[in-house]
Amino acid sequence: MAAETGILLGILAMIGFGLNNALVQNVVKKTGELNLIVYQSLISAALLVPAFLLYPAGFILSIEHIIIAMGIALLGVAPLFTFYKALEAGKIGVIVPVANSAGVFTAIFSV
Repeated sequence: MAAETGILLGILAMIGFGLNNALVQNVVKKTGELNLIVYQSLISAALLVPAFLLYPAGFILSIEHIIIAMGIALLGVAPLFTFYKALEAGKIGVIVPVANSAGVFTAIFSV
């Protein structure tokens, strides 16, 4: 049962990422990459903060945890910014296959 669930969730993730890549180019050309990242971050925070308050993780939030979370967030925003910048400047058919080749490197380095 776990394998089937994993495959189903993987397919749903693939569909979601594909739709995101197809739809985001028009949005990034209209709003700009920095504005899009700000909007995305605000919407994510608006959805995650109430979820965090309703379902606490059971740990004490410290300054060290906040600094680590901010560092991880910055590491995640940098590639997203460059991806959006590329979508603004180039063709989606060229950019998306190159950007999605990260799975190849993940598979190589996981062995």
